[in-house]
Amino acid sequence: MYGQSAIAVNEFLGHNWRKVTHNSNETLRVLILKIRGFFPEAYWYWIGLGALIGYVFLYNFLFTLAL
Repeated sequence: MYGQSAIAVNEFLGHNWRKVTHNSNETLRVLILKIRGFFPEAYWYWIGLGALIGYVFLYNFLFTLAL
């Protein structure tokens, strides 16, 4: 979930999605992220990346401990 959220935020907050829709005051990038259930703030990319790195270290530690 963290990886998918980080990728979606990184992709849809790019320059190609800055267009403002005529139905709403929000940009297309924020609208798509909200419709799909993702958080539209840019810091969620870093939260997702940090969580993935944290899980890598946690599971490697637990695997080594189990051995």
